Amino acid sequence: DYILTVARLEYPKDFITLIDSFNILVKDKNFNYNLVIVGDGPDKKKINDYIINKKLSKRVFLVGSQDDVGKFYKNSKLFAFSACQSIYDIVIATLRLLHFLQNEI
Repeated sequence: DYILTVARLEYPKDFITLIDSFNILVKDKNFNYNLVIVGDGPDKKKINDYIINKKLSKRVFLVGSQDDVGKFYKNSKLFAFSACQSIYDIVIATLRLLHFLQNEI
């Protein structure tokens, strides 16, 4: 079971805050989810180094860009998103479109 985020790995996305929030949840022994980050970009090394520094390599996975993102959405339990700027309208519209397309197929 996993929490999913899909985005280009660059500002204004805020993966550090997302990973810190996930790390708080991980401290609960009953929390059995992993975090899967789908995407690529200029901040990938910084994010990967942060995951290693926080000792979360067994719980947080950078899987890079994927051709079939739909399977990640379908198999995830929760979608999470974190950004430094208000771009949530775009995220909500994208998620609605994906939900619509999945129901049409």
